[in-house]
Amino acid sequence: MVDLLVSVAMFKRIRHWWRHKSNGAQGLVVIFVLCTLPHLVILISGKHESLGRIVAAGFAFVGGSIVIIWWGLSPNSRIIRRRAKLNRLEYDTTRPIAERLIRLAIVILGIGFAWAFALPFLIDVTKMTQGEKPEMVTGRVTVTRGRYHIWFLWDLFTVENREQRIRDVSLLYAWHPIKNGTLYDVTILPRSKVVLQAIPISE
Repeated sequence: MVDLLVSVAMFKRIRHWWRHKSNGAQGLVVIFVLCTLPHLVILISGKHESLGRIVAAGFAFVGGSIVIIWWGLSPNSRIIRRRAKLNRLEYDTTRPIAERLIRLAIVILGIGFAWAFALPFLIDVTKMTQGEKPEMVTGRVTVTRGRYHIWFLWDLFTVENREQRIRDVSLLYAWHPIKNGTLYDVTILPRSKVVLQAIPISE
């Protein structure tokens, strides 16, 4: 009973702290959690890396979708900054309309993110629980890295051999970058193309 009361008190303190933080501070906290917690899950999973990556990917895709949609719907989220031009008195009439449109755009973005990433991933996980196994491919990889690429969060690459070529394969929360042109044993979820394991092969 005492533990329950302590937990409730801690939750109330965290909620109070969260509500009084700016959007910028809340965003930094969310980004920090989304970037660090999955890495810890994979590290703790040890030999069961595939299971750790499923949890981490679920955290990124499902958690990310919920955060985006909740940000757009929550009345506590500050959509328009205090110093923004729309907060001037002459915009009192148009401000509510602009805020609703921005919220709608954020919710649509969250739904799109869920449709493109979370839904295929959840279907893959559901099929795995029904006995379907991930796809295993041995091939050479070609890494796709843009200007703002951050490999330890999301590494995107193509794996190919003489029989097949699988594009836009995603390795989330890697501890080591994928080496371009190297031969790998890759375990992939077929619909979401999330990599559960990528093991380099010595040639």
